[in-house]
Amino acid sequence: MEYVLHRKSNCKKIKIRVIKGVVQVSAPFYVSKREIDDFVKEQETWIKNQLGKYTVSKENWISNSISFP
Repeated sequence: MEYVLHRKSNCKKIKIRVIKGVVQVSAPFYVSKREIDDFVKEQETWIKNQLGKYTVSKENWISNSISFP
């Protein structure tokens, strides 16, 4: 699964967010890439659920914003 990785010095643990359909992962500098990949893989069900919510809300917004005279 593709994600955007942000390394942060003030980060204490690995965090995953889904913003506008993009998976963003924040992690401390001392956590290895492999640990991050393993964590993302463990959370894949949650991530897919969040991506599904984004897709549904985006479709609803598009269908509600189209108006016909």
